[in-house]
Amino acid sequence: MELHGNDDNPALDSKLLHQMAGANVDSARAEKAWEEFYRRHYDYLSSVCRNIYSRQIGEARVSEVVQDVFVKAFRRASTFQLGNSESAEENRWHVRAWLGSILKNTVSDLYRQEPQEVFTEDIELFPDPDSDSGPSGGASDEDPPMGPLEKAFLGLEERERDVLRETMLWHTPGARQQRMPTAALQELATRLNTTPANIRQIRSRALVKLKRAMGEKL
Repeated sequence: MELHGNDDNPALDSKLLHQMAGANVDSARAEKAWEEFYRRHYDYLSSVCRNIYSRQIGEARVSEVVQDVFVKAFRRASTFQLGNSESAEENRWHVRAWLGSILKNTVSDLYRQEPQEVFTEDIELFPDPDSDSGPSGGASDEDPPMGPLEKAFLGLEERERDVLRETMLWHTPGARQQRMPTAALQELATRLNTTPANIRQIRSRALVKLKRAMGEKL
């Protein structure tokens, strides 16, 4: 089985995976298939990783994570399940969806292995879906009124808002202690040109300001 039939009829991505899965039978062919597979999908996967996960893992780790995904794809090539479609376009869609799931799991595993930073001070920033304290009816969809929490948030300094936005990505509603991966905290500190300890202080000050602005509502 060749990697390419001709210039107008290249091997399907799933065929490359099939050849990669046969590394124990023909390692040379599997390696060539992997090289072609890497060439076809590297830019796409790098773009997805950068756009979706760079804020979590840091820009510097994008290349490392993508490389790890391709290594895992080679090792797990035999697990790929082809859909019903035979078209090259849909075949590629299925393969890239499969790669995307490996990428997602790789990022999750990365943080599962990281030490977790604990933020002991926390308030519930998500609205209670059963609460009757939401905006009253009659406001137009084009110009909805701001709630007290939103007004209080906009009254914070820009740096305080940035810290709250980032730490809220790791917020677990109802948890007594809020945890953030150490690597994510370090990346945020680097981006804001400060230290992880100061990030905690900024977050604490911002929460105090919100509590004061909200009065008895928190």
